[in-house]
Amino acid sequence: MPAELEVTFAPVSGRSSNGSAMPAFDGSATASETMVIAATPSNIMAGTQDFARLVNSGDTALYVALGKSPNAAATPRWFLGVGQSLVLSCGEGGKVAFVSK
Repeated sequence: MPAELEVTFAPVSGRSSNGSAMPAFDGSATASETMVIAATPSNIMAGTQDFARLVNSGDTALYVALGKSPNAAATPRWFLGVGQSLVLSCGEGGKVAFVSK
């Protein structure tokens, strides 16, 4: 299986002011996509007040970046091990990109 990243943008509820609780995704996603081509930004983009849920569903560790023009080969970026997921706040129009570790 190649490197693969599942991206879902959705509004959330239950935000914590001190970061002790992860936000819970609301009922319907704004957009979702499975990415298999490294270093290419997602086709989908975040809406207003969306969060991004990133799931590494491939067989290699990844670095991921989030932004208007994301570059996962440079910082700032996040590490995402095989099978791990990450929920990040995302500005409107934000996209995701990944590279293999």
